[in-house]
Amino acid sequence: TIIYQEKEKDKYMIKDMTTGIPSRKLISFAIPIFISTAFVQLQSVFDTAIIGQILGMRELAAIGATNSVTFLFSGFIGGIVGATTMTIAKYFGTHNQHKMRQSICMAAYLTLIFVIFIPALATICSYPLLATINTPVELMPSAHLYMCLSLGSMIFTQLSSLLSCAMNAMGDSTTSLVYLIANTFFNSGLDYLFIKVFSFGVAGIVFASVISKVVLSII
Repeated sequence: TIIYQEKEKDKYMIKDMTTGIPSRKLISFAIPIFISTAFVQLQSVFDTAIIGQILGMRELAAIGATNSVTFLFSGFIGGIVGATTMTIAKYFGTHNQHKMRQSICMAAYLTLIFVIFIPALATICSYPLLATINTPVELMPSAHLYMCLSLGSMIFTQLSSLLSCAMNAMGDSTTSLVYLIANTFFNSGLDYLFIKVFSFGVAGIVFASVISKVVLSII
């Protein structure tokens, strides 16, 4: 059993952070996370460039008007996802496989609960929320559409985030980095396809994000 578990760890680049030289383990774990942060920003740059060049400044402004509201809810749920994976790291470090599996299931259940109820409530209140932050009337239709689609698809993005956090909790930050790099370029290609070729407008941004995350998560 021990030999099998070690082979599984090597296969998925999982690291036991409780053994070996701490400084080397921490550096090798942290470097992929730093690079991942850069690719998150790079994806945002790609999205902004594609939207601005193809859809124009008005649609870009409409999406920008929703950022504070969508970030509020996605950040809140993302914090819950990150917090629940702390128990996964705890039981992985103590080699308690049974408790670790229970923690993974609990994290998935909590994520599902929050990504269903909070986005649903926010979608119902989307018009008042956009009015509260003084969204210009001419931007309201596009902003409302983008916000509703973003919140409605949050179940896919947050479950994808849960997978990455779970891998990080088991010491594997490299797999998450590879996933993020692939997602950055795949998502950008889908952005161009849905906006330029299929003319989906601001909805194409959300469709591209969901499809790229679902496909790569399955792979």
